Order: sequence, then C-alpha cells, then structure tokens
Amino acid sequence: FVAVPVMIMMNDGIEVAFGAFEFYNCTAVVKSSENAPCIACVTSKWGCQWNTQDHTCSDRDDNVTGTHIVQHLQ
Repeated sequence: FVAVPVMIMMNDGIEVAFGAFEFYNCTAVVKSSENAPCIACVTSKWGCQWNTQDHTCSDRDDNVTGTHIVQHLQ
C-alpha cells in the first residue's frame, strides 16, 4: 500500500485535521506470500477475498457469493 499524508488547514495556516489516505491493491497482497497466497489475501487488513476457481485476490464484494469465494477472515 501507499500512504499519502493529508492535512486540512484554515485561512492562516491553522491545522484543523491531519492523517493519511491509504491506497491499496488486493492483487499485490499475494505477491508478498507466494507460498500461501490465499491466507495472505483473506487475512490482509484491506478486507480482500480469495477466488478458489481462478486463484485471485480481489477487493471484498458482498455481491459475489458462492462456495468458490473465501471472504475476508473466513
């Protein structure tokens, strides 16, 4: 993932809020764990899901169901 710092400031440079916006890619999660891609996928903090038919990791989608989908932390 990539974390981009974000800051909200008022007129005179007064800091109101700050944090980081994280961009992630579920497909890239499995690259860090070639021997256990399913486990790496479904236990990632990003909420990814594993498709056992095509062996892919993707964003969690509650509309995609079936016995071939392993949901996050399932």
